[in-house]
Amino acid sequence: MMMISFCLILCLFSLNSAEINDQQIVRIDLNEESPISTILFTTPANVIYRLFDSGRNHNELISYNSSNGQILLSKNLDREELCLQRRCSCSNCQLIIELIEWQSPYQLLRFILNIPDIHDQNPTFSAEKFDFNLRENLPIGFELPLESAFDKDLGENSRISYHLQMISSHENPFELITKPNGGLTLKVIKNLDREEKDVYEYELIAFDHGQPRQETSVHLFIQIDVRNKEIE
Repeated sequence: MMMISFCLILCLFSLNSAEINDQQIVRIDLNEESPISTILFTTPANVIYRLFDSGRNHNELISYNSSNGQILLSKNLDREELCLQRRCSCSNCQLIIELIEWQSPYQLLRFILNIPDIHDQNPTFSAEKFDFNLRENLPIGFELPLESAFDKDLGENSRISYHLQMISSHENPFELITKPNGGLTLKVIKNLDREEKDVYEYELIAFDHGQPRQETSVHLFIQIDVRNKEIE
């Protein structure tokens, strides 16, 4: 009896795949901050549907109540995480939901959920503070590489600019340089004299170009060491 039931189910799903000759497509724009249980769509009351697992959809993100026809969001959406997991395109994040009529001719109901990028990410650094040791009398033009910030947003929301703010009032021997490839350095523009000043502290501020602007900062601590004349 169990073998017969299994064969019937297998035949039914084989029939579904073979007889899906038509489909209805519904496009929905969905904010990634939409709460769980958001109603995405309500199917017609006179048609019975079931979730259809084609292996190419994202049905695990929703739940379907066949008694009232409501398709509900069942998980939180994070566009950036979906992109990193390659579950959708980073430039055009779309999720596919598929239902099928539970009766002949087994018409497929396909939902394309478009998840637009919203400005919800701050630029980030890998740490809150970076420490450096430089020897005095470095040549003018020497460049100290810095870590760039990263923003998970897209477009202008992810484009980052920087501002260097000196914490203590003193003549600044460094200039912040942003490279065409996005790299970041501190360039020595004046002689470093440990006897004059042995520590420099800055706040490196990273801000994006979204509206409203979002920013973060990292503390730079630069210790000037005495030059080792024996090594020279």
